[in-house]
Amino acid sequence: RKTASSPDDQYPSKTGIQSHGGDEHRRSAGKITRRISRDDAQFEVKSFPGFISLRMPHEDRHFWSPRLNLSMEEIDEGKTQLLGKYGPNANVWSLFLFGYLFIGSLGMFAAVLAISQWFIGSSPWGFWLLGGAVLGLLILFGAA
Repeated sequence: RKTASSPDDQYPSKTGIQSHGGDEHRRSAGKITRRISRDDAQFEVKSFPGFISLRMPHEDRHFWSPRLNLSMEEIDEGKTQLLGKYGPNANVWSLFLFGYLFIGSLGMFAAVLAISQWFIGSSPWGFWLLGGAVLGLLILFGAA
């Protein structure tokens, strides 16, 4: 049964599902894992206690292929909440993180260079680098 009182209802990528029974969340994890890891399944399943990760099979996986992470938490006696979140592979987020780090560092260097050039009365061509770094950050933000 789906619940509408989950604290994560504000996020459309999460759903709350409750089930009844004493140790039901462990049994539910086992059922979900067995059901989707059949021989003809179209997913690769990784199961940990209270957590299941679904992703595309290795031969069909691309750099941008999504994954589904399911987390099971016991919220009351005999009730389990299942939270699911779709997202890209961790490598994609790492790429954006290092992109922001590199372009942000370049922007900080360009700002210090430009202000130094301006204070000593030289031609402040560092502002061009700063503008390029800001443009790079905007492009990276738009791509995310």
